[in-house]
Amino acid sequence: MHDGGDHITLTLNGKQICDSKAMYGRRTTDVDGHVWMAMDNMTQCEDPIKVLKGDKIQIEAFYDLEKHPA
Repeated sequence: MHDGGDHITLTLNGKQICDSKAMYGRRTTDVDGHVWMAMDNMTQCEDPIKVLKGDKIQIEAFYDLEKHPA
């Protein structure tokens, strides 16, 4: 995930098992002087996940450029 991202979800067999949220806090300035808060970390999902043959895994990233302008 990069700046503008809000969170990433992990779904196993249709059940959401993780929601990792973007954390913003690093002030960044580009060469034209445009300033924004850059993503500097993500929350962690630390519980082990058992995956079996035939399981379906989906990873989905969500972006919100109004909340997190990049």
